[in-house]
Amino acid sequence: MVNSRFTLALTVSVFAALTGIPLAGPADAAAPLLTCDETGKVRWDAPGIGDSPAKIHWTDEITFTNCTGTAVDKGLPIPKSETDDGTETASCGQETTDNTSTGTITWSFGEDSKVSSGGHAKHNKHKKSRPGVFPTRIDTGNYKGKSATDSNTVTSEQPCPGVTSATLVGTFTITS
Repeated sequence: MVNSRFTLALTVSVFAALTGIPLAGPADAAAPLLTCDETGKVRWDAPGIGDSPAKIHWTDEITFTNCTGTAVDKGLPIPKSETDDGTETASCGQETTDNTSTGTITWSFGEDSKVSSGGHAKHNKHKKSRPGVFPTRIDTGNYKGKSATDSNTVTSEQPCPGVTSATLVGTFTITS
């Protein structure tokens, strides 16, 4: 006599294999809540970024577009813009480190959230800069307590040393 639980498990497994229907789907936690394209402008205080690593103050203004993810599907607020104020240790050819900032995200429904970021951006400021990755925490308002990642590349037409402004292009993702 064949064990009925074994027969049922075998039948379900064969059905799944033949139809391509998975037995279990991916967890929702694995998918980002929200991913948006971002563009903006970043400015560093004069005299700008120099040849040697030095702490420098910066500000940015970011616009978000093309948001996707479960938050969009559920009709939850999406970011429209962000402004930040921070410091970092930067130079023309070495990795940027010690990047910290606070800022404000304005959402599609008009509310604001305070955000903070800290850590090592690990990018440099010359024309062939690789993306900087900025871990971000949403401190108040929509998505309070959630983690996000801001990944962007800066490009400046100014010579380095002396860079005081650049454009940024990247993505903003809320993960948990």
